[in-house]
Amino acid sequence: MVVDDHPMWRDAVARDLTEAGFDVVAAVGEGAHALRAAAAVRPDVVVLDLQLPDMPGVEVTRGMLATCPRARVLILSASGEQQDVLDAVKAGAAGYIVKSAGRAEFLDAVRRTAAGDAVFSPGLAGLVLGEFRRYPEPRTQDIASMIRHAGIPCEVTDNLARAHWEKLVWNIPFNGLGVASAAGIAAVARGSLSPGRPRGPLLTTDQLLADPAWETLVRELMHEVIHAAHGLGLKVSEALAEKHISGTRTMGAYKASTLVDFERGQPLELHSVFLEPLRLARQAGLATPRLAALCSVLQQLAPAGQASSLS
Repeated sequence: MVVDDHPMWRDAVARDLTEAGFDVVAAVGEGAHALRAAAAVRPDVVVLDLQLPDMPGVEVTRGMLATCPRARVLILSASGEQQDVLDAVKAGAAGYIVKSAGRAEFLDAVRRTAAGDAVFSPGLAGLVLGEFRRYPEPRTQDIASMIRHAGIPCEVTDNLARAHWEKLVWNIPFNGLGVASAAGIAAVARGSLSPGRPRGPLLTTDQLLADPAWETLVRELMHEVIHAAHGLGLKVSEALAEKHISGTRTMGAYKASTLVDFERGQPLELHSVFLEPLRLARQAGLATPRLAALCSVLQQLAPAGQASSLS
């Protein structure tokens, strides 16, 4: 069974599966329709997109498994973000493949999912475990081993704070600029919206990197985050910026999670991803003008009523 709201993509996936010898019992575009269809056709494997128009894919996963406990759900999504992967696994998904995967990789994933394997795209964002303000203990390695055994990428770090800032090197520019792009690059540069200016399009990661001005801003934000980490005593590699950019170029038209939240009118992760790093940098006397301007624009764009103060 295939569940995806884009007709061309849905039809192409169903066609590939049929040509490979699979019996596609249903191909639908909405979560509620998928749950009704599953109750009737009882699929063995459900290939499910996370972003559906009527309900989140994680809710569909839960409902699908409640209706068809023996079904195995394989997420096929444009998102490779850690939180999306974890939410899907917690909902009961048996595997997670990004849409940038090739045809052969996708079909192999379906076969392995049907056979009972836990299947995840190579290099997919996973868990990072550690101990707060101390080195990992044997229990940390044991837990990581169990998580990897379940098919979820997991690594152990000796410094959680450093690992957090390494993630911020990607999250701050791509999550932040994906939303702030609605205000235009001039507004993001100065940190304030233009009165009366209509909102522009929200840019996916490939669009940000295709425009020289936006790409420059991505790099400047990345290096500000790295330098802020250095100022806080955290050894984050300068080379991480180029590594993240190179990896992001392979992701296609990817919507970062903050952009998706903004499109849905949901609260943005302002505090943990943007405002708290800015507060820490200021507290340490570190100059981060690009981050400060980005935070200002995001606060102005955030849904009405969302708490967003720099407290």
